[in-house]
Amino acid sequence: MNCMAKQQIQLQFEKIITNLAGNRFGRDTYIAQVKGKIDIEEKNIIEIPEIIEDVASSFVQGIYRELSEQYGKERALEIMELHSVRPEVMEKIEYAIRVYGI
Repeated sequence: MNCMAKQQIQLQFEKIITNLAGNRFGRDTYIAQVKGKIDIEEKNIIEIPEIIEDVASSFVQGIYRELSEQYGKERALEIMELHSVRPEVMEKIEYAIRVYGI
């Protein structure tokens, strides 16, 4: 399977939310906003809104949990990629995946 094409999915949160944290919140976000739209044959770019200032490793692990359990960690990272226009948020996501895994 080659994940060359890209599909974008824009996450949406209430305006008062500026930090994403919690394994449960990550899983719930995946189920509510990503699961029904994801295409396992493509690279799915999950866009985190600009208003989000911080992402905890627990949220990253939660949002990847179902894909990781179903397809394995390496394949899950090929199928889905979290993205933010904020460099500090991208650094936290990359650090969480590198250090804690999914």
